[in-house]
Amino acid sequence: LQLIDSIHAGINASFIAANHRQKRFYAVNELGGQTSQGILKSFRYTIPWTQAVETSSCSTMGNDPCHVSIDPKNNMITAANYSSGNIISIKTNKKGDTECHQKINNQHTSEAETTRPRTPHAHQTVTAPFGNFVYACDLGMDAIYVYRIGHRPFSVNRVHTIKTEPGAGPRH
Repeated sequence: LQLIDSIHAGINASFIAANHRQKRFYAVNELGGQTSQGILKSFRYTIPWTQAVETSSCSTMGNDPCHVSIDPKNNMITAANYSSGNIISIKTNKKGDTECHQKINNQHTSEAETTRPRTPHAHQTVTAPFGNFVYACDLGMDAIYVYRIGHRPFSVNRVHTIKTEPGAGPRH
């Protein structure tokens, strides 16, 4: 391996997802105590990846985003906010740039009474290959949340919760 170039993807960029078809990549920044919310940055690049340009920056509406993914239809970015236990879904335009004014915040919560206090810690979001559902692993809630994606109008609504064994803490 030989380093040919590098860019600054933001403070504490914790995860990057690439859309090679539209020559875009997205980075989430865990800002820690610097601000109460993380940042999602969008970049446009050329081949080879030597001239990346930041095209937009959006709040993740939560703390410490640790994962970002792209849906297969390439019109939505999702990110998992670890410390605040929520996921954010952000619409993208036809070029792949984020439309920060079109975003949906889904907060994870417990659906049942338990003897063990639990705190949500969203860890990953993955879109189903056919593009109609998003799965969000939450290690604090011992659950995988299933969301249905609506494209017209843009919506992301929880439809099911898959409970795992207590203490299993699904991450990926």
